[in-house]
Amino acid sequence: MGAGNGGYVASLFLAAAYIAIGLYMSSRTDNAIVALILTVVVCGLFYLIGTPQLTNLFGYETGDLLRAFSTDAHFQSITRGVLDLRDIYYYLSLVGIFIALNLLRLERLRWANNPDNRHHQQWRLLCALAVVNFIAANLWLTTIGWARLDMTQGQQYTLSAASKHYLQQLQEPLLIRGYFSAKTHPLLEPLVPQIKDLLQEYAVASDNKVRVEFVDPQKNQKAEQEAAARYGIQPLSFETASKYSAGVMSSYFNVVIAYGDQYKVLSYQDLIEVKGRGDHLDVLLKNPEYAITSAIRNVLHKWQDGGSPFAAINGKVTFHGYMSATAQLPQPLQKLRGELDEVLKQLNKTADGKLLTQFDDPQNNSELAKTLKQQYGFAPQIMGLTDRHPFWFYMTLENGGSHVQIPLPEKLDKDALKHSIQAALQRLAPDL
Repeated sequence: MGAGNGGYVASLFLAAAYIAIGLYMSSRTDNAIVALILTVVVCGLFYLIGTPQLTNLFGYETGDLLRAFSTDAHFQSITRGVLDLRDIYYYLSLVGIFIALNLLRLERLRWANNPDNRHHQQWRLLCALAVVNFIAANLWLTTIGWARLDMTQGQQYTLSAASKHYLQQLQEPLLIRGYFSAKTHPLLEPLVPQIKDLLQEYAVASDNKVRVEFVDPQKNQKAEQEAAARYGIQPLSFETASKYSAGVMSSYFNVVIAYGDQYKVLSYQDLIEVKGRGDHLDVLLKNPEYAITSAIRNVLHKWQDGGSPFAAINGKVTFHGYMSATAQLPQPLQKLRGELDEVLKQLNKTADGKLLTQFDDPQNNSELAKTLKQQYGFAPQIMGLTDRHPFWFYMTLENGGSHVQIPLPEKLDKDALKHSIQAALQRLAPDL
């Protein structure tokens, strides 16, 4: 049984709900055309309330609330191949509510022209209690995430044992926040729901230890400022073209994993894989569960070890600085060279003896320069058109045969340099 059969199941429950609505509307009028119009209007409202065209007008919290009342949102949830008790009960509750209202309406027709009595009041009370209980059960079931069956091939909506292992180690709430723009590149649009579905699975599997949020910074100025100031997240620019126009659009496609005072940002490059086939591009998700679980493991270990970037690295880490003598460096890099020593001293305090440092000057060692050219593609640099004096300023990290280059930050200051080294340490951490 797969996603295709999930569509049949979803259609069955959707039809049952719409039939119950139709029966109630038929009891409201003797005119079949009016009953049809009322049924279409009510069913249409239940469908439209959770569509992106409406939810995108609000924030994600309001949008999630609207989707909870939408027949379309629950239909899409089942058709992806996951039978969730909450989705099934939603349709059953609609059936129950409108059948109860239908029975009450038929009883009232039978009472026509009769004086109101206790029996009539009991019918109204029972109907009201039934409706309230059907609605309340929906609210109660929102906390039940384990009652579900993944029918997809390979159980693509079920987290791996490794992911569940790290979720079980959480000692305090973990935040997963997705920064996604409502309007993005057409090739990315179908991938956003897939990412959101996967992130929700982490909340389900964590026994309420993971909180998942979705934010559109382009619709929330405060969120946009926080994304830039706290996490360094900036919108990506994509070229768009159609038969009639071409242009550039900016959108967000990031996921933040935050645990305690530690966090990890997953960028577009971490989540997306682009494959070219002639003139056609295939844009696919690049094993997002691996990237998300790796980030969870990273922030978990850093938090457990007091925020040390060396927590998830086994063995010694050697920092290699391939640099010219300070006097031969351009003025901005002379200052950065001194700040580099300070950054390495700070990192060494949290490294628990794992960090080793080694500096070499390829400018005075032709054999080393040749080796660096062959191994990394390193070559002498120049500062610009006005300063043609060659110099060397490269940094790498080495651990157990693995090498990671530390890019020179765009902003040549101490904080940016430290962030660049820490990012390289995270990339050096072993795989799951």
